[in-house]
This record gives sequence, C-alpha cells and structure tokens, in this order.
Amino acid sequence: MRSRILLAFVIVTVTMCVGWFFIRSYTLEHQIREREAADLQRQVNVLGITLDAASRNGMAISEDLLRPWAGDEMAVRFDPRFGGAPVVVRGSSFDGSTDPDELDNDLHATALGSEGAVTLIENSDFYTRAVYRQWWSLLLLAAFIVALTLGVGVAAGHLLSRPFRQLAKAATQLGRGRFHLDLPDTRIPEARAIATALEASAAEIEARLIREREFAAQTSHALRTPLTSLRLELDDALVSGEMSDDVRQSIERSLSRLDQLDAVTGELVSLARQASLPGRAEVSVRELAAQTSRRWSDELAAHDRGLTTTTTGELDLTVSPGPIEQILELLLTEVVYRTRGAVRMLYEAGGDGVLRLTVTADERASGRPDLGRAPVARARAVAIALGGRLEGDWADGGYALWIPQR
Repeated sequence: MRSRILLAFVIVTVTMCVGWFFIRSYTLEHQIREREAADLQRQVNVLGITLDAASRNGMAISEDLLRPWAGDEMAVRFDPRFGGAPVVVRGSSFDGSTDPDELDNDLHATALGSEGAVTLIENSDFYTRAVYRQWWSLLLLAAFIVALTLGVGVAAGHLLSRPFRQLAKAATQLGRGRFHLDLPDTRIPEARAIATALEASAAEIEARLIREREFAAQTSHALRTPLTSLRLELDDALVSGEMSDDVRQSIERSLSRLDQLDAVTGELVSLARQASLPGRAEVSVRELAAQTSRRWSDELAAHDRGLTTTTTGELDLTVSPGPIEQILELLLTEVVYRTRGAVRMLYEAGGDGVLRLTVTADERASGRPDLGRAPVARARAVAIALGGRLEGDWADGGYALWIPQR
C-alpha cells in the first residue's frame, strides 16, 4: 500500500510540475512578446523621427545610417516612399526574412516617415530561447520537488498504511481465535469501517461460542439425566426380583442399548464443542509454550524479572492459540503490576485433551496502580467462552487455567 501511495504522490507531483512548466512558459512567452512589441514600437518611432531629421539635413538613407539600430537578433528595413530599392541591414545573429509578406511569425514594428516606411524585425525564436534558456534551473527545481514529494510520500504512506497494518494483524488474531482485538484508533473512514466489522465478527464468534457451550452443557444434561435414571431403574429391576430368562435378556439388551446411546450422546456433545471455532488455527502445546515464553520473557526482562517455563504431559496436543494468548496477555498485565520477583509458568497437557496452565509469582506487590478486576475478569470470560475456567488469586499464589481441546 505504501508503494502505491508513494507512486501516486510522485505521479501527481510530476504531472503538476509538467503542467506548471508549460503554463508558465506559455504565459511568460506572451508577456515577453507583448513587452518587446511595445518596446520595438517605441524604437521604430524614434528611428522614424531620426530618419526624417537626417533627410531634412540632406543625408541619404543608407546602411551606415541604419546599422546602429540593428541589434544581433534584429534587422532594419527601409522602403522609400517614392519607389526605389529597399535598404536592409541584418544583425549578426538574425536569420529571419525581411520580406514584408513573410513577417507574420516574426515580431516587427513599422513607422511611416516623410521619406518612407522603416521596419524593425526581430528573430521569431528569440522569445522561445529567452523563456527556455534556463531549463537546467527548472530541471533542478523539478528534481527538488520530486525528492521532497518522495519524502512526504514515504511519511504519508507510513501514516496512512499504519491502521491497515494493524487491521491485518487484528484479522490474523481473529483467525487464531481471539475475541478482543487490538484495533486501530483512526479517523480514516474505510479503516474505521473495517475495524467495526472485525469487532462485530469477534463479538459474534464469542457469543456463538458461549451459546454452543451452553447448548452442549444443556444437551448433555437433558439427555444423560433421563438415560441415567432409566439405567438405574433397569439395574434395580435386574437385581431385585425373580424374572424369566426372556425378561432378563430383554433388560440386558436394553442396558446395552442405553450404553450405546450414552456414548453417542457424549460424541455429539464433544463434536459440538470441537466445532466451535471453524477454520481455527492450531499449534501444539510445545509451540504455544515457546511463543508465549518469548513474549513474557521480553516483557518481564524490561522490569528486571525472570521467567521459568515448564512443560509436561502430551506436548503434541493441539490447541487454538488465539484465545489462550489473549488470556495470557491479560494475565501478563496482572503479573507486571500486581506481583514481584520471578515468575513461573507450568504447562500440563493431559491425555484427556485438557490443557492446564499455572502462573505463579514470588510475592504479591503492594503500592502498585489499581487495575481493578478488568484484566482477570476479561480473561475469565474468554476462558468460560471456550468451555474452560480460570481460578485463583495472587493472594493464593497465582492463577490456574483449564482449557479443553476444541
């Protein structure tokens, strides 16, 4: 995104510079032509008066008389009033025509005198060279503007793309199963709309997990309670009285069917719980412990505190990392502000698919800022949404987290 913004800045700036250059050149050329035309008319009027005075004094209109009026880029033409050959004087750099029928593109001015008409002519490309002869300075100015634009574009691209990078990170967190996302606080309408959508999606997923957990618990209770009651009644009937072999065999078959139905109920409840995070990311307990330990070690090292991490059990057990990382980040805030000394983390992956994580510290801190119950309450809410639980307090030594495999 930053490269596109930078490219857009450069294209807009270069386009504006080119447009400014041509507009400025066109305007400047016309201004010069108008000024030179007025100046040329004044010169030819003075020349006409001079030639009239020379004629009255008996001087002939010759090239020597006209030569001082012909600059390097100019020519002077005198057409006698009563016929005769015109007198033409060209400047050293003049390369245009002096024919009256070919003067449309050249700047020229004419004055009528008693002896004839005198015309001053200037090269047609003189003004173009005057306008564009400083092209190198304009090139340097354009290079400076482009360099300045690159700097502004890099800064603007970084600022404008920062919210979208944060949104990409938040989307990754949502994909890993986190519900409380680190969303940017920005005034960019598009970024705010995306942030709102991500926040709504996270809230919907969290609510869905809570509903599915409650549904699984209610379903398990609603199905297994009558099944257990029925089994107890059949067991009592089987052992309490005299009955025929047919009745006994029928009761035994019923008990076998009840066992099958109870197993199917357990599988359905387990599938409902495991399907709570569709498309979820999964990492092993070993990888999760390594990742969170690096995060905690860096944070605690900034406060001159150490961390000891221990892992036991089925370390290849896979879990959804996002919710656990979120709970641990909330607990990390508690650890930093509510405890002192070394910190210990114990990961216990049971064979039943439950991860037990214990966080303890040397002692509880006093005189620290009061965080209220917000971090622990939020962490406990996430744990409950996942069908787990978070128990303990720093006064009791630490916290214990149970999270089932989902």
